[in-house]
Amino acid sequence: MKPFRLWSPYNEGLLAAYFAVGVKNGTINNEVGATFEVPELGTITIGENNVMNTQAELTTFNADNIDDFDF
Repeated sequence: MKPFRLWSPYNEGLLAAYFAVGVKNGTINNEVGATFEVPELGTITIGENNVMNTQAELTTFNADNIDDFDF
């Protein structure tokens, strides 16, 4: 297979779950510039239009590691 790069679906799901629960419970304030912690991802900052980056670099998927991803 040819290598390709994407944001990690695992990290995206983890962030979405923490964000949803935090907003629902009132522990995360959904405002531009607000920050919150997500285990394994660190400090997340809410940007304009609710943009949040889960990781600095894209994840590379290739023949050597594709079987490591189980989602």
